[in-house]
Amino acid sequence: MINKMATKAIWVMVREETDVKEVKISSEPECSTSYVEDRRILLQSLCLQLGIVYSPDKVYKFRNGRGSLVVLNRSMTPNTIASPFILEICETHKTAEPGQKQAFVVGNSKTCQRKFESMSKRVERLENMIPDLPMLREEKLTNEMKDVESRLSFLNERMKEAESQEWKGMFKKHPLW
Repeated sequence: MINKMATKAIWVMVREETDVKEVKISSEPECSTSYVEDRRILLQSLCLQLGIVYSPDKVYKFRNGRGSLVVLNRSMTPNTIASPFILEICETHKTAEPGQKQAFVVGNSKTCQRKFESMSKRVERLENMIPDLPMLREEKLTNEMKDVESRLSFLNERMKEAESQEWKGMFKKHPLW
């Protein structure tokens, strides 16, 4: 499958197996094909060299030594046997492991029910207050106006007291020095 083109060797380890195998991939595609088709051909070649049966309905994940996903293409940099790429083969839609199912907690539903009831009571109270809102607003405004009026009258009295007084200086008697 590999022509006499420039090839590079990469080291690959299949996830379930322990041995590391050397795989050769050509640097350039065999013919002018689309990226998806070239990737499929590359995967078939990789599986053939690793002794794995290629299946298009499986998911092939290529990871580096740190566990990060690596794009499988012809411009990959060669690696060493000490840090091989890891090939994971998974079933489609089976890549995530299910977690533990959460048990139904009775207290949680009671808490939610209480919160719902308190919110509905608050909404009812607000709806009942809607007809009285203009009257309450008017009452509040009159109270504030009375308060402002009393403060103004107090300040007016203080200003009148301050106008009638004169400043006589700092000392009323002459100092004896």
